[in-house]
Amino acid sequence: MKLQSLIKHQATAFLAVLACSTPLLAVEPAIWRIERFSGATGGEPENVSLQWDGSIALAPSLEKLHEWPSAQVWCLARSSDGVLYAGTGNEGEVFAIEQGAEPRLVFDAEEPIVQALLVAVDDTLIVASSPDGKVYRIGPDGTSGELFDPPETYVWALAWDASGDLLVATGDPAVLYRVNERGNSETLLRSEERHFRSLAVGPTGDIFLGTAENAYIYRLSPEGEAYVLYDAPGKEVAALAVNAEGVLYAAALGVSSGKSSSKGKGAPGGSKKKPEADVTITVTASTSDDEPSSSKKTKRGGPSSDSGPRGTALFEIRPDGYPTKLWQSATETVYSLAVAEDETLLAGIGEPAAVLRIQPNGKAGRWASLEGAQATSLLSVGGGAWAVATSNLGSVVRLGPRSAEEGTYTSPVKDAKIFSEWGKLRWEAEMARGSSLELEVRSGNTKRPGDTWSRWRKLKMRGQEAEISSPAARFLQWRARLKSERGKSSPALRNVEAYYRQRNMAPEVISVRLEDRGVVLRLVKSASSSKQNQAKGRGSNSPSSARKPPTRRSFEKGKQTISWTARDPNKDDLVSDLFYRRYGKGAWTSLESGVSGSFHVFDTTSLPDGRYQIKIVTDDRASNVPEEALTGEAESEPFVIDNGPPRVRALQAVVKGNAVELSFEVVDDFSPVNGAEYALDGGEWTALNPLDGVSDSLDERFRADVEIDTSGEHLLGVRASDQAGNRGAGHISVDIP
Repeated sequence: MKLQSLIKHQATAFLAVLACSTPLLAVEPAIWRIERFSGATGGEPENVSLQWDGSIALAPSLEKLHEWPSAQVWCLARSSDGVLYAGTGNEGEVFAIEQGAEPRLVFDAEEPIVQALLVAVDDTLIVASSPDGKVYRIGPDGTSGELFDPPETYVWALAWDASGDLLVATGDPAVLYRVNERGNSETLLRSEERHFRSLAVGPTGDIFLGTAENAYIYRLSPEGEAYVLYDAPGKEVAALAVNAEGVLYAAALGVSSGKSSSKGKGAPGGSKKKPEADVTITVTASTSDDEPSSSKKTKRGGPSSDSGPRGTALFEIRPDGYPTKLWQSATETVYSLAVAEDETLLAGIGEPAAVLRIQPNGKAGRWASLEGAQATSLLSVGGGAWAVATSNLGSVVRLGPRSAEEGTYTSPVKDAKIFSEWGKLRWEAEMARGSSLELEVRSGNTKRPGDTWSRWRKLKMRGQEAEISSPAARFLQWRARLKSERGKSSPALRNVEAYYRQRNMAPEVISVRLEDRGVVLRLVKSASSSKQNQAKGRGSNSPSSARKPPTRRSFEKGKQTISWTARDPNKDDLVSDLFYRRYGKGAWTSLESGVSGSFHVFDTTSLPDGRYQIKIVTDDRASNVPEEALTGEAESEPFVIDNGPPRVRALQAVVKGNAVELSFEVVDDFSPVNGAEYALDGGEWTALNPLDGVSDSLDERFRADVEIDTSGEHLLGVRASDQAGNRGAGHISVDIP
């Protein structure tokens, strides 16, 4: 029966099998399912968003406004007439970006990094530089000058307070200033922390500051009262954002994967000790290969990056001060935060650069994937559109408000492990008006897809399923192509399932082992093992798929235990038949059939003594239709069945005065003689060595001089054993004069 027909007639049975977790037959298809799409699934999105609900949709339209191959873009600002400003690193330059024109340089600071930008109501541009930071003012007419020169090393952030004065957050050490339009400054807050790394102002005039070294979040009230609102995990609060209701969002960096709660409340300056986040900020300028690099920068201590944990945790802090963890990642670093018009949270991350959209319930989706390593700044430009700055390489892009007109998602490669036949591809999709969806597949037998694979084949979609038209192979990949008419709407794709059936392959008996004679293995029955047996599914007899059930050992004379290890490439359930024969002679005779375990105990006394072999024939008939079942087999090493006792022959006792010279021969047909003993008149047994000194053959001779102190008739007993544990005996009477 063809696989496609099989799927059609047995689809209901497949779902029932999956629901009950019962063993699967190899003739039934396996299912490769991607229910939720995320960065962890390993696919390749292009102009596609990975939505918070696990679906795929078209990403926002992306327009690259400009790229600086040798620069980092750290900050953005926008004037009232729509001019976009970008502050860069390496050379401390500020560029104006206008629609349809090349970016123009509007300011070149002495310092190497422009860390923050702000536009006043009269379109005056405020520029903060670092290190040895200063605050500059650039008028609408292009005239520039120094507004404020703090003594601290870094100027990290700028904001307007409720009265319209400029707030300047500095670092090394952490000081917050208020600066008026004449450049007069007032110290609002000084902390024992190293840096005020981030800054935001709430709708009621509260000022929020995130620190680096201990990751404190300060609240400074309009009345000037300052206190630590939250002691976040990690080392640095790199970004803050506040929504219209006063809910604060904070990105804490350097959070270890298992650390999601506060480090312990406490104001700065207490007894708590943490390692200093003294890290080098490196800003380099690109030069030709023949010239040494040069720049205006210096290397100074700062909190930008360190050798500690890279994880990020996002916290939501309600206006009453109650904090909750909203989202966490062990691998992604958040560089910027912003609140969107729909009250979702946007987070610029690295590496690589991307923008996440995080729902109020903490579910995150990858809204846009960008070129570059970090998304360092987010700025709303109105109408649902956003400007995003990236670094390494430096660029400014515009996202939205429409969606992209076309995007693709290329799935990760599925390794079916074995040459397989492909069935149907099924999916769930929501099709908005004016949108379309196409699906393609390809297959191959190399890990990396390319020219060695089949070509991409467009599927003939019938509803929400299609036959996979790629040739049978080991590896499979699919690609979704999403389209939208002029970016007005987008399809949404989720829960993609690919059905396939592995080509059946023969099981392999890896090893056959004979336990020592008389050693008996028994399964240990317990509540836990019973549950394991009930839970076993397909592949339970494969050595790599399940833990072997517990056994106990005992000794029973005449019993022989044979055990084996078998595996099946398809992870089928295996059944074994056992055969025996005289070593090198005759046909194989059935010993036991249908053994589902991995050992068998049999009674050797039912067979004549001799040298034998065991053959294990393992098959996968329990998981396949009869005509497709395959077998594997292996033979044991020759072994001896010896249940007959050694024979004592030529037993003689020659009287010599008050002594007797005892001599005898011990013979065995199959096992070497192990030793011999004698006893006088039923007394203690005395061990003897053979005449040749070593008990190692089927025929050994023994002799002993036995002293007898009393006259009369005496009885000498002799016994011998072989290496199979069998015993033989003899007796002789002597008369001492």
